[in-house]
Amino acid sequence: MKIAVLLSGIMLLASLSCNSQQTPTAKVNGFALVELFTSEGCSSCPAADALMPKLVEEYGEHIITLSFHVDYWDRLGWKDPFSQHLFTERQNRYANFLNQEFVYTPEAIVNGTKGMIGSDKSDLKQAISQVIASKENRAIQLQQSTTNDAITVSFSCELRKEDLLLVVLAKTQATTTVKKGENAGRTLKHSNVVYELRSFSSGNGNASFKVPAGLSRKDFKIVAFIQSKQTMEITGAREMNVL
Repeated sequence: MKIAVLLSGIMLLASLSCNSQQTPTAKVNGFALVELFTSEGCSSCPAADALMPKLVEEYGEHIITLSFHVDYWDRLGWKDPFSQHLFTERQNRYANFLNQEFVYTPEAIVNGTKGMIGSDKSDLKQAISQVIASKENRAIQLQQSTTNDAITVSFSCELRKEDLLLVVLAKTQATTTVKKGENAGRTLKHSNVVYELRSFSSGNGNASFKVPAGLSRKDFKIVAFIQSKQTMEITGAREMNVL
């Protein structure tokens, strides 16, 4: 009986050891930057828009989301008030690097290297968990100074020759009642909507943004991230609420 109990205990310990080895341990400093390419003119996009804040709730400080509203839906019945052609160009560049035949919405890009349907929670969680467990977040230092209608961000980080530092002004929350197009009659909610995107080849400098008329600077946040010009991989990211 004692031998049987001893053998049972050894087998249990071995089982626990094997299970612990199969479970990846996330790095304390791991991170994921999720770029959602979306449009208010696309009826498939609201589900992806709604998923972004849920991912933030689940992954906390390890994840940053940004919503880039593209403009190729604007001619189809509803002009998205947040759309910019610059964001369409950014998505096209990703399509080239990821060997995609075409661009689409909603599309999510994780750390610049993994593309998928932006409303596919399962695929997104898998990609996010993988990069959080394997990607160390490179340091970016941010400081802000503000006036009523302007935000200046001082940044400092180490850049390699092939790197750029991108600095984003994003509105933390936005709501639109759509009157035409595929989403006519719907009230859409968005998070971290990109208003401006600046790029810098130096790791030390300043980025200044003007607060849009009718809005408060406290409606916005700053996101800075390091991205390779050669591979589009994002190797560091930091966000900061505007005070």
